[in-house]
Amino acid sequence: GEQLIFWQSLAGVVIWLLVTASLPFYRFSGHWPLLLKVLVLGLGLDMLWISGHALIYLHQQYGGWLLMYMLTLVWVADIGAYFTGRRFGRHKLAPGISPGKTWEGVIGGIGTNLLWMLLIFYFGANWALSLPAFLIIGFSTSVISVVGDLFESILKREAGVKDSGKLLPGHGGVLDRIDSVIAASPVFLVGLLLASSYETGNHSRRYRVDRAINAGYHPAPCGFLFGIRTECKHQRGCDG
Repeated sequence: GEQLIFWQSLAGVVIWLLVTASLPFYRFSGHWPLLLKVLVLGLGLDMLWISGHALIYLHQQYGGWLLMYMLTLVWVADIGAYFTGRRFGRHKLAPGISPGKTWEGVIGGIGTNLLWMLLIFYFGANWALSLPAFLIIGFSTSVISVVGDLFESILKREAGVKDSGKLLPGHGGVLDRIDSVIAASPVFLVGLLLASSYETGNHSRRYRVDRAINAGYHPAPCGFLFGIRTECKHQRGCDG
């Protein structure tokens, strides 16, 4: 149910906040004791479980377009950080964890995401959220996605490997592609449910995009951007 997924995702948020708080204290070891390895393994499995359920819940309850929007928050932040960091990067973000990341890159990634969020808010759908709530959710998701990337870098450093796997050559492995999503998904979902509950005054009322769910209507790709401003009948073209 909604309450179960909320508390489970909230636990994920707490875990990632603790990871964030611990990053400044990290020092490379290369010889983690067995107990610590077991604890980190258990923590990683918990993160995967929580993230997986959050993604499934987003897709089942709100549809694929909202899930896609959450993923774009991660991708846009990553792309913006990459190009901004290459052009303006001077101050290292966490040299002991990931020497290539800079504060300028992080700021550029979040700034790029801010423009993306404004574009989606004003042109993508009639959101059942205020602009401040919408931006806070997107900002929090963007920031925590960076933490997910840094945490995965720690795991690779301690394991003494450059890539997390060989399944995706040139991409650093599967974990390199999903590390930010694992961190971002519970934060996005918790923010969504909290903001929806606050603004509607009813915790049981789920967040919705402006879409019809009765009479055979569904969001279709012919709508502007993500296809969630207009609705189309199953047997008809786009009305909007």
